[in-house]
Amino acid sequence: MKRLLLIGSLLALGPGTLPAQQAEDAYADALARELVARARAHRGVFDRGITEYRTRSTERISVTHRLLRRERLVFRRETAAQIHWRRAGDTEVEVLGAREVVPVAASRIQVPAELADYMPHLVFDPLDSEFLLRMDSTFIRHPLAVGSEAHYRFASGDSTIIRLPDGREVRLRELRFSPRRRDPHLIAGSFWLHSGSHAVVQAAFRIARPYSLADDADDGDDDGDDVPFFLRGIRADITHIAVEYGLWDLRWWLPRYMTMAGVVELGSFGTLPMEYQRSYADYEVVGDTTGTLPPAPEDSARARCRPGRFTLTVSVGSPDSVRTRRTREALERRRQEAAADSLPDCPGRYIVTLPDSVDLLRSAALPGSIYGEEPLLSSVELEQLEARVRDLPLPSFGPAALRLDWRPGGPGTLRYNRVEGLALGLRGSFQVGLARGGVGASYGTSDEQISAGADLTVQWRERTLRLDGYRGLRATDPAARPFSLPNSLGALLFGQDDTQYYRGVGGAVTLAPAPEQTQWYTLRLYGERQSPVRRNTDFSVAHWIDDAHTFRDNIVAERANQIGADVALRVQQGVDPRGLRTGAQLDVRAEAGTFAFTRPALTLRAALPAAAGLALALEGAAGTTLGDAPLQSHWFMGGTHSLRGYPGATLNGESFWRARAELATALPFARLALFSDAGWAGPAHGDAWSAARPLLSVGAGASFLDGIVRLDLARALRAPTGWRAHLYLDGLL
Repeated sequence: MKRLLLIGSLLALGPGTLPAQQAEDAYADALARELVARARAHRGVFDRGITEYRTRSTERISVTHRLLRRERLVFRRETAAQIHWRRAGDTEVEVLGAREVVPVAASRIQVPAELADYMPHLVFDPLDSEFLLRMDSTFIRHPLAVGSEAHYRFASGDSTIIRLPDGREVRLRELRFSPRRRDPHLIAGSFWLHSGSHAVVQAAFRIARPYSLADDADDGDDDGDDVPFFLRGIRADITHIAVEYGLWDLRWWLPRYMTMAGVVELGSFGTLPMEYQRSYADYEVVGDTTGTLPPAPEDSARARCRPGRFTLTVSVGSPDSVRTRRTREALERRRQEAAADSLPDCPGRYIVTLPDSVDLLRSAALPGSIYGEEPLLSSVELEQLEARVRDLPLPSFGPAALRLDWRPGGPGTLRYNRVEGLALGLRGSFQVGLARGGVGASYGTSDEQISAGADLTVQWRERTLRLDGYRGLRATDPAARPFSLPNSLGALLFGQDDTQYYRGVGGAVTLAPAPEQTQWYTLRLYGERQSPVRRNTDFSVAHWIDDAHTFRDNIVAERANQIGADVALRVQQGVDPRGLRTGAQLDVRAEAGTFAFTRPALTLRAALPAAAGLALALEGAAGTTLGDAPLQSHWFMGGTHSLRGYPGATLNGESFWRARAELATALPFARLALFSDAGWAGPAHGDAWSAARPLLSVGAGASFLDGIVRLDLARALRAPTGWRAHLYLDGLL
C-alpha cells in the first residue's frame, strides 16, 4: 500500500537517459521543445527574493468505503496551522487545529498522534519550485527530468496573459505531455509555465494507467512476492492531481492549493474513494522587491537535507500531558532513526507549538464538523479545477498486453454455486487510452456449460460508461452480488445459495458517476434472451457432514426475449456513527418483448443512537409490478439480503414489502446485535397486501468495521422454521 500513497506524497526525481530514436518524435512543435528546455534548465529555481513569509495552511485527507447499501467514512484528518518561515533562522509552526476520526473503528474524534512530527510537511521553501511537484523516479517519472523524452511526448498548448494594476503583464504558457506507453509510473496532463522564471505555476495530471498490486509480482519486484494472490487484483487509480500557485502582492509566486482524487478497487469488498486537499491563504511576505536575488550556495543543498531538528512547545493553557509526552518520545525516536541517515540537517529548526487537545479539536480554523463535506476550496476554485481536469490530454498509445486473471471472486474466474458447481475460468484484461476492458470464459463442472463475456469501461469527465456482452448464468437480483467471493464461500461451506438463477445471452450499456464520486444514480439499458437452469449439485461442507442438508431447487425461469431499462437513484445523509444516518434508493425497471412490465421499488433506511449507549437501525422496502412479468422478474423473499432465517425464494410474487430492525452495541469496530426481519411477497392486487401473513425471523449477529463484515445467526419463526447462518458484507450496523 505504500506505493499507492507515494503518488500523493510526490518525492524527488533523478535523471534518466535518452534514446536518440525517441527524441525525434518527442515534440509536436518547436515551442514545446523550447518550453521543455527552458523549464529543465530552470528546474529547482523559483523566486529567490523572499526572505520570510507567514501563511495559514489547511489540510484534509479523507477515505471512504463504498458497498451496496451506503458509503462509510473510513478515515478523515483535518489540520490547520500558522506558518512563519525564515530563510535564515528557525521556522515556526503554530498548530491552530488538528483532529482525525476513524468511524469504522471508533466514533471518538481525537488529536492525531505524533502531531509535532507531522505538521512540518506543510512548510514550503520559496527557493524550491517543486515543493508540490516532486516525484520519485522509482514510481513517477517527471516529465521535465533529463531524458524524459524516452517516456513522454510534448506539445505546446494555450497561453494566457495576466495584466496587473501597475501595467505589467505576466504571461503563462501551457506545456502538454502524454506518456509513450501505458505505465502506472507515467502521467498525462499539462504544466503552465511562467514566462519569466519558467517555473511550473499550475499543473493538472493523472497517472497513465491504474496501479495494481499484481504489477510488482508480474514485473519481478521483490515487493510483489509478499502480495497474496487474492489481493493482487486490488487496483488504485489517481484520477487527478492539481496544483496551483498564485501571484501575491503582484510580486510573489506562492502556492495556493493542491488537490488529489482517486479510488482503490477492492473487488468483491467494494471500493475506497480517496480525496486530498491542501490550501494556503493570508500571506504576509518580506523580501527583495528590487529584483530576484542570485542563487546562494546553500540553496542547492536545501532540497537535499533532512528537517530533523525540532523544538516542541505547548502554548498557554492546560497542557495535555499524555500527548505531549508521547510526542516528545516520538521525536526522540525519529532523531535516533535519522542518526544513520547520510543527509545533513536542514538549516534552522522547526519550532512546533501545540495548544491543548480541547483547543485543537474545537478550533475555529477548521470546518464546523469533521463529518461535514464543506470543501477547503471556494466554489470558483473548484469550478476552475474541474475545467482543467476535464481538459487533460488523453493518452494516444495503443492497447496494452493482455493480463490474465483467475483469482477467486474475480469476474468470470473462480466461483461456486448450486447450478454451475465449481466454475473454473480465465479472464484477460486490457486497456486502450482511458478505457479498460476484458474478455473471459468459465466452465461449470456441474452444469457442463461454458459461460463467456466481454466488457469495456470508458471514463470521461465525471461519468463512467460500461459496455457488456455475455452468455452465461444470470441472477434475479444482481444487486446482491451473487457471484462474489462471500457468496461462493457461503454456498461451499454452509450449503446456502439463496440466489435464483436463469441463463441469459445479451448485452448492456450502463452509465454511472465516475468511481471516485458518490454513486447517486445508475442507468442501464439492455437486451437479453432468457432461459431456465436447474440445480446440478448438492455438495457443500454442510452436506458432507449431514447428507440431509441439500441446496434448494432453482426456480423454473420462463423463456423470454426482452429489452429493458433499469434506473436506480440513491441519496444518503450522515456518516457520524454517533448521529442520525439516513438513506433512500428508488429503483425502476421496465421491459418489453415477450413480456411487458414495469417494476418500481423504494427502500428507506436509518441508523441512530439509542438509549444505554446502543445503536438502532431500521430498514423498509416495498415494490410492485405493473403488467405481465415472467417468473424470473418476480420479487423474491428469503435469504441474506431480504429475509434472514429463510431460504431464498421462500415467497415470491408481483409485489413485496419487507422490514428489518437491529439493536447493537455502539462501538463500530466490533458490535453485537439483535435483530428481527419481516417480509411478504405475493400478488399485486390490493386485497393481497391487506390479507398478507408475513414471515418473521429473529436472531443475533456480530458486526465488524461498522457493518462492512457481518455474521448473523437467524431463526425463522413461521414455516418453514429453522436456523440459518449468514456471512455477508454491508450490514445495516
